[in-house]
Amino acid sequence: MADRFDSLPEHLQRPHLRRFTPHVAPAKAKDQSGNERDIAVLVLIDPLRLSPQPFMMPLQGTSQQQVQGEFQQWMGFLHALQGDERLDALFERLNVPANVQPQLVQVLQKLDEMGYLWGPASEALERAKMDAIKAAGRFMLPDEAKKPEVAEQLRNFMSEGLSKAEDPEFDSPVVGIVAPHLDYGRGGGNYAAAYKCLETGAREKPDRIVILGTNHFGLGDGVVMTEFGFETPFGAVRQDAALLERLRDAFGERLFKDQIDFAGEHSVNLHLPWIQHLYGDVPVLAALVPDPNVPMIAEDGGRVGTKEFAVALKAALAQAGGRTLFVSSADLSHVGPQFGDQGPVDAAKRTAIEQHDRELLGEFIDAPDRFLKHVADEGNRHRWCSVGNMYVTAVAAPHAAREMVKYDQSADPSGAALVSSAALAFLA
Repeated sequence: MADRFDSLPEHLQRPHLRRFTPHVAPAKAKDQSGNERDIAVLVLIDPLRLSPQPFMMPLQGTSQQQVQGEFQQWMGFLHALQGDERLDALFERLNVPANVQPQLVQVLQKLDEMGYLWGPASEALERAKMDAIKAAGRFMLPDEAKKPEVAEQLRNFMSEGLSKAEDPEFDSPVVGIVAPHLDYGRGGGNYAAAYKCLETGAREKPDRIVILGTNHFGLGDGVVMTEFGFETPFGAVRQDAALLERLRDAFGERLFKDQIDFAGEHSVNLHLPWIQHLYGDVPVLAALVPDPNVPMIAEDGGRVGTKEFAVALKAALAQAGGRTLFVSSADLSHVGPQFGDQGPVDAAKRTAIEQHDRELLGEFIDAPDRFLKHVADEGNRHRWCSVGNMYVTAVAAPHAAREMVKYDQSADPSGAALVSSAALAFLA
């Protein structure tokens, strides 16, 4: 087998898997007699959608327990592909039988072809993706999301959610919100609660909306911005070009090095339709903001840090003038076996998580710097994923008070995972 590995391209001899999201899906297959049978398929999705199709591979298990065990084995193998081991050493460490190794090499070759491995193929697909974005002038939707019925369903969903949400009846104007980036099915109540604050407390159309998201799957470990607009089922969303240039003047191109990260980033995309629903055509300024407690891989000035970005954004907005609304796209705790915790999330854990979340939210409302220190001191043990954009909003949004509107938890019935979120308002 050593000769076979030596004949592989260098990047396959030390395979390094790009980020992906996995799941198991049901499918149909034909047996040797031509009869259809139910099977399970391992599906890997590339958030950047470099390849038009996801990677799919049939699993051999016939029972749920077998499928789950096979899934875990594949995840162990795939997560071991970090680019720091040769295949022969990797197979030896993982005790992969010699007769199975050729199959795994074929899987690696298919992953490489589809752009899931770091190497020439993924680099070419990434260049093609960026060329298409540049030609369109915006990050594009998949074709299935452009159907008219999608826009109609989305409009109805938002209208219904806002009609059911309680009016917070604030005495002061609302200048920003914290809202989730969970999918609408799990986070719909808090989306509606947050955007109800804008519907009732910020009715006047703003000059721009600053959306601060989280970089879930991209490469950038600093603040990432983009010069391109976006596309939603409701149409195109343009950037605030003048404000963008002010920030480019402040930081240069290091702010835009990783802008392809927006291609698969839901923490910005999920808020754009709500903004269009309330205000129609309004320019946005979008940024993906890391946790300032987590050091960048290289402190060499090649990327933009969260705290320096917050100061520059505040100054740029003051120079630009006009009326700005902020959207801090933030999910809170991520707990349970799905995120590496031991034991399922039961009622007692849900209560403890809510108490912890509310304690941190209280600190964020009272003193964002103390909130930031608290998260750092405890090592962000419940994996709040949007500490950075919440902090930047608190620093850069001109406001006098922060108020809690709604808190919620979305828990898997099996106890495998819980994600919490909240709706908050920033008041002038």
